[in-house]
Amino acid sequence: MKKSLIWFALSVALFSFVLSLPMIASAEEGDVGYSVRAILPENQIENGHSYFNLRVKPNDQQLLETEIFNHEAKPITVHLSVRNSSTNENGLIVYEDMEKHWDDDVLQLTEVLQFREETVVVPPKGSIKAFAELQMPDQPFDGVILGGLHFEKEADDKRTEGVSIQNRYAYVIGVVLSQSDKEIPIDLQLKGVRAELVNHRTANVITLENRSPNIVEGLAIDAKIYQSDKTEPVKEKMKEQISMAPYTTIDFVIDWDNQKLEPGSYTAVVEAKVETSRWNWEESFTIEENEAATINKEAVKLEDDKVNLNGFVLTSTSILLIIIIALLIYIRKLKKAQES
Repeated sequence: MKKSLIWFALSVALFSFVLSLPMIASAEEGDVGYSVRAILPENQIENGHSYFNLRVKPNDQQLLETEIFNHEAKPITVHLSVRNSSTNENGLIVYEDMEKHWDDDVLQLTEVLQFREETVVVPPKGSIKAFAELQMPDQPFDGVILGGLHFEKEADDKRTEGVSIQNRYAYVIGVVLSQSDKEIPIDLQLKGVRAELVNHRTANVITLENRSPNIVEGLAIDAKIYQSDKTEPVKEKMKEQISMAPYTTIDFVIDWDNQKLEPGSYTAVVEAKVETSRWNWEESFTIEENEAATINKEAVKLEDDKVNLNGFVLTSTSILLIIIIALLIYIRKLKKAQES
């Protein structure tokens, strides 16, 4: 009897504690409800890929054919767009926006490729083909043009207890265009170093440019930040297996672990290497007092949030222990009363 009551008390206390914690939900893969595929043409360079890797010529005109499959029992609407490639701060090539590259003169995929339609409706348990029109300019180009065909299912607006929840699911089919196998040397340049707030955390951001028409793969970056009066780096970061899209920049973020930025003079020492190529830079920069104050003001807020979270966990744990002790005392008194 005593053991049963103890386990019951522990279960109630633990259940109460768990209910007080934030809940995180994630969608299952089966919720996507549709899929896409590329129908590869004759000028595909290599078969066996799920993306377009095409050899093209000046003035070429071509239709790129894709197929969208609806796995649901109701019609779905899919939005279509062409995206240029970019490089995110994690060192991954992405197709998330349509912003221009660092050089406005660079030929981009959105300038030569467009979907015929912006949206299509796919019948239940059926499929539909979507076509993108390729029109190459009369001028040749070196290297590759990289981007993607973006497919996004129209969001399902679900309401749960008065709260609107929208689930968005997108696919991207990559598109690589080239005119020759001519090898172009990789050209990396350091654009600048600055202090910044990244995801509410204090950081230095080192911006590197890929000034070549190549896809860079396997890039390693080693960066150290030195304060003017110190011989040891105040912060450093090394990352390998970085990829960069042609003619794009990467913001290499060195996190300050949410410590306050100190105003003053600094030097960034940066090394980048890929295969047999290596680049080294030194860049001096200054964190002004007003700049540090502005960034720190926002970052300290997160620091406070961490303290509050630690306090919440500590308080909840203390309450849990008090509940358990109180229940054990109550059970002990109850047993003594029954024995007497």
